[in-house]
Amino acid sequence: MLLVLDNFSSHVCKHTRKRAHELGIDLVFLPVGSPDLNPIEPVWKSLKWESSPLIVNGEDEYRRLLDELFDQLTEKLSFAASWIDNHLSGFLNKIC
Repeated sequence: MLLVLDNFSSHVCKHTRKRAHELGIDLVFLPVGSPDLNPIEPVWKSLKWESSPLIVNGEDEYRRLLDELFDQLTEKLSFAASWIDNHLSGFLNKIC
């Protein structure tokens, strides 16, 4: 299994790397300052775009709507497929 991560402190800490190794997960760290390589960035961009016109009655309703939007967006494989085609397929060809 392969997991792509940015360089957030909890992602690169010794405990995370050790536990991933124990579970048989290979970690791939994105270069610092490369948000275009991070597969979650298009999801955040779309979430911000689609949530900006929302009018809600309170925090609970807003959180519920954001959860629904996030679920809808991440169920679309187009985000992942596009990212894999653009960034990961070349990497996998190099290591396999």
